[in-house]
Amino acid sequence: MNGFIEAVIILALVGAILIYVFYSKSTSNSSMSAKERKERFQRIQELEGMANTVDKLIFSMNESDNLNAKKKRAETILQVLNRVSDYPEYQEVFESFDELYKQVKSMLLVAPVIEHLKKAHKYKFKKKDSSEKNALLDALYEIEQNNITDDDFMRLGSHNEETGEII
Repeated sequence: MNGFIEAVIILALVGAILIYVFYSKSTSNSSMSAKERKERFQRIQELEGMANTVDKLIFSMNESDNLNAKKKRAETILQVLNRVSDYPEYQEVFESFDELYKQVKSMLLVAPVIEHLKKAHKYKFKKKDSSEKNALLDALYEIEQNNITDDDFMRLGSHNEETGEII
């Protein structure tokens, strides 16, 4: 009889623990007041609007051939991302926020270098050796002045996987 009572008590305790766990999980979202849920929902909607803006700016930046336009859009994206990071829910909407921020920052740094390399390639095609060398030196100057690393180029995917050359 003693074993039976102990078994009933253990079952009752296990049942109580299961009910508590289930109840606490089902009410965890309701621990926020209606006002808090509404404010959170509004913040997430604002973040989604910012995400759409960032997507449009990235598309526009990638489609642009003009260096100044690319730089301006990259700076605007960074401004939006800085505002986004003020929201506590930003990582729910921007899942890869840190990588996106680094990629746009790298784009801002690397864009002038790529422009100089394009000029050098054009001068090489025209057999203008001194102009080609000057364009290459300008590219090296940008790299040195802005502390551009290999990671910045890799982040943009602007290199050949086999040779490592900048495309």
